[in-house]
Amino acid sequence: RQVNDEFHILANSWRYNQQFSSKLFFAFVDYDDSSDVFTMLDINSVPLIVHYPARGKPKKQDTFDLNKVAFSAEMMARWISERTDVAIRIFRPPSYS
Repeated sequence: RQVNDEFHILANSWRYNQQFSSKLFFAFVDYDDSSDVFTMLDINSVPLIVHYPARGKPKKQDTFDLNKVAFSAEMMARWISERTDVAIRIFRPPSYS
């Protein structure tokens, strides 16, 4: 659940960013709805966050390691910036709790 929430915060932060462009896309695929996508991409475990470069195939460093770093939208944004030179400022929704 935390991965899903943080991923959506990241994607929405990009979508509503002034620098938004078609240079970067976010996709969320649910296994129950699209198992063929998992087969096609040879994905055996989830959650998994992968950067697919514009040219070529993903390299090992194109997979965000959920086990080695503290997981947050901010950490994913930093990782994306390292891979793409696209900076994403994270906007968190207000907490009503």
